[in-house]
Amino acid sequence: MIFYLLLLLLTPYLLQIFNLGRKLRSVNLAKFEPELQPMSKFSVIIPATDERFSLEQIIEKLNNQTYPQDFFEVIIGFDGNRQNFEFFQQKATSLKNFSLEIVEDKIGKKGLLKLLIAKTKNDNILQIDADVAIPQTMLQGYDQLLRMHKPDCIIGGVKPQVEEIDDFFVKLFGLDFLSLQGVQIATLYQKNPGMANGANLLYTKESYYAVAQELENIKSESGDDTFLVQFLNKLGKNIIWADLSECQVTSPIPQSISEFLNQRARWGSKTNEYINLNYKILAYLTLFGSVSLLLSIFFWLGGKVLFVGMLFLFGLKGIVDYLLLRNVIAVYDQNYLLKNMVLNTLIYPFLLVIAAFKAIFGLYTWK
Repeated sequence: MIFYLLLLLLTPYLLQIFNLGRKLRSVNLAKFEPELQPMSKFSVIIPATDERFSLEQIIEKLNNQTYPQDFFEVIIGFDGNRQNFEFFQQKATSLKNFSLEIVEDKIGKKGLLKLLIAKTKNDNILQIDADVAIPQTMLQGYDQLLRMHKPDCIIGGVKPQVEEIDDFFVKLFGLDFLSLQGVQIATLYQKNPGMANGANLLYTKESYYAVAQELENIKSESGDDTFLVQFLNKLGKNIIWADLSECQVTSPIPQSISEFLNQRARWGSKTNEYINLNYKILAYLTLFGSVSLLLSIFFWLGGKVLFVGMLFLFGLKGIVDYLLLRNVIAVYDQNYLLKNMVLNTLIYPFLLVIAAFKAIFGLYTWK
């Protein structure tokens, strides 16, 4: 009887993820067309604090884009870090389309983004994080997407910075990161987007200001990327996924369990403010699914559930998760992350439940 109750608790999660995985079966990258003449103008905004090395790399890549410099501007904002501001100020003197902003007292990423957007000259705003790696074809790729689809918002691909030689937990964190990318893409295919990553996000200035007041009312210290997409979707705006590898960025991921739990707790703390009910439901079903697996271990140890029954529950979740992950992993060419899928399935529920506990009781810190 207990086994069937646990299966009942897990089943809604399985059905949701299976359905999303089906949507990802048709995921393919589009063909890049480098011969197109430039048409779109961009304002690239980068909120920064303590990043230095990665920001230098971004500036170099932006300065050497395969896109005319007259067609874009770059605005970098420093949240309370005058030392880094002055360091890059010296470098930016030779870059005609770069400008820097400094906020002496830290106002947080949300406030900094608002300031930077107000400074932009062009309608197409490309927001990227200061710690990502970007391709030199990035603006050329986004120009192609804009002219092909005429979107109000483009959710860019974000690849986790993880290699085959990294340790087990770093690869587990990379797999978790890609699962969120999978949900993000699949819900776009369902015409119900509600998740984004501000490390790589394009939107028009008109669209941003159409929902700016709603964003202002959100109490969360972060998450404007996800809330922006949910509000735009509510208005019926045209939101697409950047299905060009030339637009992908690579983002660092947590390197320790404590860092991962803190990050996931921060993300989880925003759930109650989601305006997209489907995303709220999915978040809670994911938690309930993990709780059911942990309860199966508890009841097995207590002799209430057979060992084979416990393995069956874990196996079901592992198979359904695999069906979601396999296609998005192929898109980012990181198939080696699937090698530890079995062990990941056993360990991940523990981490997720701990992160949820930290989120519920506010046991996390913002950047």
